[in-house]
Amino acid sequence: IDDSTDFTRAFSNKLKREWFEVTIFNSVGWYNHVEADLYVIDIHLEIKSFWLIEKVRTKTDKPIMILSGYSNSSYVIEALEAWADCYTDKTASPKELITRIRTVIRIYNRLTK
Repeated sequence: IDDSTDFTRAFSNKLKREWFEVTIFNSVGWYNHVEADLYVIDIHLEIKSFWLIEKVRTKTDKPIMILSGYSNSSYVIEALEAWADCYTDKTASPKELITRIRTVIRIYNRLTK
């Protein structure tokens, strides 16, 4: 879930080229209806993003990755303390983002076997 349509579209297309299945939401209610291998959330939404992380965590133990334009350590700390599994800056290269996604999913799968 991200509030930047252009970034979301570009990022989604890159993921699809890497054979990921992508579902995009730009509203809060989605977490009640969607099961995914990984949730990617932008913390600069109009809604309370940290609250959203906690809500998703109450529904699932699947990994949550924060993808944000903010690299301030207070945002990173607050997101991780709200039970996000990974925090990545949007300035990271597409290859780095995809590698982080694969890594987070791989770690989750290894821990849940």
